[in-house]
Amino acid sequence: MQFILRYTILLLLLIPLWSGSGMLYAQVIEEEQEEKDDGVDILFQKKLRTVMKEGREINYFYGDVVFRQDDVLIYCDSGLMDDKIVKAWGNVIIKQGDTLNIFSDRLNYNGETKKAVFEQNVVLQNRDQKLFTRKLFYDVETRVATYFNSATLTDDKTYLRSKKGTYFTKSDYAIFKDSVVVVDPEFKLKTDTIHFNTATKVAFFKAPTLITFENSRIYTEDGYYDINNKDALFNKNPQYLSENQRSRAEVIKYDGENRIIRLLEKAVYQEEDRMARGDSIIFYEEQDLVDIQGRGMISEVTQFALGNRLIYDRAQKAFKSPERVLIIDPPNLLEADSVDFTDADGFGIAVGQVIWEDKSQNITIFCEEILYNKEEDYVKAWGGRPLLMINMDESDLFVAGDTMVNFRKIIDPEAKEETPFELVIDTIFMDSLISHLDTLMLTSIDSMPLLEDFIEDIETHGDELSEEFAPRDTVPSEEQLKELYKPGPIVESDTAFVGFDPDQPLTDMEEDSLFIGPILPDSLELLPLQPDTIKVLQVYHNVEIIKDEISAISDSLTFNTLDSVFTFYRDPIMWSDSTQFFGDTITMLMKEKKLHRMDLLQNALILSTPNEVFFDQIRGKLINAFFIDGSLDNVLVTGNAETVYYVLDEEDQYTGVNSKQASKMRIFFEEKEMVNIRFYDTPDGKFIPISKANHEELKLSGFKWLADKQPTDIREMTLLDWLPWDIILPASYGIIDETPPDDLEVLEFLPIEPASRL
Repeated sequence: MQFILRYTILLLLLIPLWSGSGMLYAQVIEEEQEEKDDGVDILFQKKLRTVMKEGREINYFYGDVVFRQDDVLIYCDSGLMDDKIVKAWGNVIIKQGDTLNIFSDRLNYNGETKKAVFEQNVVLQNRDQKLFTRKLFYDVETRVATYFNSATLTDDKTYLRSKKGTYFTKSDYAIFKDSVVVVDPEFKLKTDTIHFNTATKVAFFKAPTLITFENSRIYTEDGYYDINNKDALFNKNPQYLSENQRSRAEVIKYDGENRIIRLLEKAVYQEEDRMARGDSIIFYEEQDLVDIQGRGMISEVTQFALGNRLIYDRAQKAFKSPERVLIIDPPNLLEADSVDFTDADGFGIAVGQVIWEDKSQNITIFCEEILYNKEEDYVKAWGGRPLLMINMDESDLFVAGDTMVNFRKIIDPEAKEETPFELVIDTIFMDSLISHLDTLMLTSIDSMPLLEDFIEDIETHGDELSEEFAPRDTVPSEEQLKELYKPGPIVESDTAFVGFDPDQPLTDMEEDSLFIGPILPDSLELLPLQPDTIKVLQVYHNVEIIKDEISAISDSLTFNTLDSVFTFYRDPIMWSDSTQFFGDTITMLMKEKKLHRMDLLQNALILSTPNEVFFDQIRGKLINAFFIDGSLDNVLVTGNAETVYYVLDEEDQYTGVNSKQASKMRIFFEEKEMVNIRFYDTPDGKFIPISKANHEELKLSGFKWLADKQPTDIREMTLLDWLPWDIILPASYGIIDETPPDDLEVLEFLPIEPASRL
């Protein structure tokens, strides 16, 4: 420095002597500045000691020492300078620019390479961030700090620790490697490599990373986390874990401010026995909601729900879907535009184009709204005149009404054979049933004395009867009657549904695999009921029913699985082929999915006609009608039995009318026509020639031919215009095209006069 000062004074004295002295002066000053820039200056010290060592001058400085090189200031308690090498001890500080300070106990600084090594209690401070370590390497020119023996970075309330790291203070960027741990009030993070923007406080993950929150964890191998905004993106093998559940997807987005986690693309979620998947799954941690969107599926053991939007409330144990959804809960299936179900009260409601199916009963209900209780196995359907379809053999039975109720009824397993049918009627049905309980008793096992008397009569007098009027094999024996009312198992006991295995590992979803539909085992429809329960179906108000050539109307009906009996209440009317059945109450027994027996209770009346001009009539207090293959075979009339029937000759011409009365009679049919009658006491009656018959006077009490009320078209029984008739109706039913072709020849049909039939 003294040399430089002397050299400067000499130059100033010689400047006037040179021509063009201004140019030379500028050049000398520039050279001097370059020489200054390359070295380290001492700005201040309280004491100085100079030592010559091997021809070099070494200066020792003491007390508030300050060095400078370019924009770098070095403060320390004491230090030495050997050429361009500076060593400092005690309260060492390097200050560079307005924001960077580095503190340590010791410093080795090379003024030529502009590299510094800090040791012991090292602290790098850049704005609000501080880096603590034992040894730090710092390049003054590039402003890059590096450590290899562990360091901790603090930023407000966030702490980052790693074994190795590089801090680019000029570009506000840092790379931390080897055993990286980040501790924040909101989370804790472990990884091997993090790239960190110290200005924006965004961490980029470049290795397997685990982030732990208060109640959840996230694993990823690539992505970022914005500490300030609590926003994150994980896009390589990400997984989300919370308490007892785990999830994964192609991409996971985390919104820490609102505590929302979004699983995007092939999202899968599993919790205990529950599993879900979809295009995306959104977790609302604060509300404890799981929102599955796009080709979604959620399952729990044997239960499945499939739809475009499935929402599960984990706190309330509630499930809802605001979009079209299919729920499979063997033996039941439910499809609707929206569903809302809560475990707390056990009730759910489905709205909009509802399809509910019970595979154990082979029944399907179409309606606009359904209320159901899973635990009680209770279903109530209404809206749009619900349509019920019961699968029976090769054809279906259709029932329509204003409201339908289906529920499980518990009965006494020790007394199932003695349980009267009326005990399965639920008290919620309707007040009108109370008036019918007395007639309902007639259908119980204990109230069959008339049939037992008939059987006894046959066994006692069978040999005395003529062959023409002998009872046929179709009359049930006593053993057959007992078998008829004996409650057997609904299904085989070994056909229980085998569903989703919760221990099965999650597998990658194939493209569009969610909408192929679940592959259900064949035993789905055979899931057995409990041995001490039956299923009861109730339909009330404006009931209509159609099956093949059978149809009926009534105010209400019930059906149960104990004895497969339909019971119609309040002015029921039933039609079979050209025969019309009346009774205050009508019961219809199905056997092997076919009409087997019909009981007309109180004020029973049967009308039959081939032409709607002349009517065969049967009337009594109780009529038991028996069918074979769905066709009327024989009728037992008990109590004030009356019959009026028209007689045909061999040329099928009417010859007269028979009018008979007895206390009990049995009438046999062939090909829908009366062929013989058996009376159990002496009948009263007469034969009237057809020419003298007063057909109006021959009509029995209660005669009403109501063919205009007979349901004939299933499509007109309901108001549901969205039903897929091409799937529901058999191919033989066909779709009627009411538009005639252009080339149709219009024919005029004349009515046939009744006399032409005589």
